[in-house]
Amino acid sequence: MVRRMCDRGKFPGAYQTDGGHWNIPKNVLITTEEQERKAEQLFQQIDTKNKEAGDVNEFAL
Repeated sequence: MVRRMCDRGKFPGAYQTDGGHWNIPKNVLITTEEQERKAEQLFQQIDTKNKEAGDVNEFAL
């Protein structure tokens, strides 16, 4: 979906590299750096809890 949005010019200043990847300028993203730090902390907490729980088959719950 993000690639299609880039193709359609939804992210001003976004450009495609020679390898085909999209680079999107930070200033067009909705989140702030503080929000990004908080999100990263939450993801780390989730990862830690997942490692503690071990392998879980969500279909067997």
